Amino acid sequence: VRELRRHYVGKRFVEYRVSPADGREPSEEELQARQDELQALRDDLEHLRAELEEAIEAAHRSMALGADPNRVGRVLGNVSWMLGEVLRKASFRHAAWNVRGMLRPHLEALERVEPRYKDAMLLFRLAQLQESYALSPGGAATWVEEIEKAVSTYSEVIRRKPAFPPAYYWRGNARYALGCGRADAGLDARTPLEGAIADYDRYLARPPELVDPNYPRLYRALSRFRLAEWLRIHRQGDPVPHLTLALSELDAIREDETEAWIPRA
Repeated sequence: VRELRRHYVGKRFVEYRVSPADGREPSEEELQARQDELQALRDDLEHLRAELEEAIEAAHRSMALGADPNRVGRVLGNVSWMLGEVLRKASFRHAAWNVRGMLRPHLEALERVEPRYKDAMLLFRLAQLQESYALSPGGAATWVEEIEKAVSTYSEVIRRKPAFPPAYYWRGNARYALGCGRADAGLDARTPLEGAIADYDRYLARPPELVDPNYPRLYRALSRFRLAEWLRIHRQGDPVPHLTLALSELDAIREDETEAWIPRA
């Protein structure tokens, strides 16, 4: 999953007619090569999806036969979340895929299994799968309720395991997505965006060896920017302090970063 995401997720392989670096129009042979590459990537993704679904089925069978639920449950949660990430984020997925339809049975199965074991890590993976489902293409009118459900599940993980840093980061991501969605719909976005900032603050306050600061700093800055925009548009407060902090943080990250995502931000 990491290898696929590093090289392919987010790249626009469907845009065949992007000109080569020298500015000329691509030849028919180059266009065909790009289409062949896209098909190969889709075949790889289909194979990976099938393997993940087989692993999920095997984990359910293993638990039904009496295997240690703590060990197998965590594997089940990990693989279910990986499937959600692959289906939601791979930009070269099959256009005909119904991502939400594919994820729904796995989500429902994990929601049935989790209450039997009360394991914080399994609950954490359930929250991540709930978030992936809510943010998948073709979201229904219940999108807000679905992402709020994921936020609530992350909160329960934190209640059970307050010293687990990733739960704060991922709840921050869910709150950021919720705030952006509510802002785009003209609804109150202040509460979820302020909550996202607070979660990133809590995550980054942990000992440095326990956290990866790049993306939390980036999304904290973006949360501040979206909050400032919402305050400005709705005249609910002074946006300038939030904009100042957002720009300052983006400048600081740009001085340290080694990837290409900061200039785009």
